[in-house]
Amino acid sequence: MIIQEFLPNPVGKDNDGEYIKLFNDGREAVNLSGWKIKDASGKTYSLNGKSIIGQGELILDYAATKISLNNNGETLFLYDSSGKLVDEVGYSGSAAEGMVYGKKVELSEEIKQELFEDLPGPSGNVIQTDFSLDIFLAIIVTGLILASLSIFIIRRLDIKV
Repeated sequence: MIIQEFLPNPVGKDNDGEYIKLFNDGREAVNLSGWKIKDASGKTYSLNGKSIIGQGELILDYAATKISLNNNGETLFLYDSSGKLVDEVGYSGSAAEGMVYGKKVELSEEIKQELFEDLPGPSGNVIQTDFSLDIFLAIIVTGLILASLSIFIIRRLDIKV
């Protein structure tokens, strides 16, 4: 379980857009009863009644937590039901408006294997699964950009399809 990201200084009124996102980096659902999030000033939010499925996210906005995130340096702490510090994430300096702070989520090798195993390659061979999620996402984004560019060109040249 990790604090994946948080938004301390949203565009517009802070309390309307601030959020904290937790990510369950495990395979099994986690019941968060007894778990807590604490900010640098000591303000605490209890996660009682919440749970996250395996590889799932939980987004907590200001309306839920009542934790007002600092725009000038902040650290968030995540404690499990036994009071053990499980994760922390923060930043220093002034938060740029709309800037999300957090950490990159890495899938375990076991999860990657499950997600990408036995994908058929062009020659019928199985694609190797030892590539990173970053590369996979880059391929997807590149495909979307190329598709958008194609649509733009077709419209610009007024080609009938």
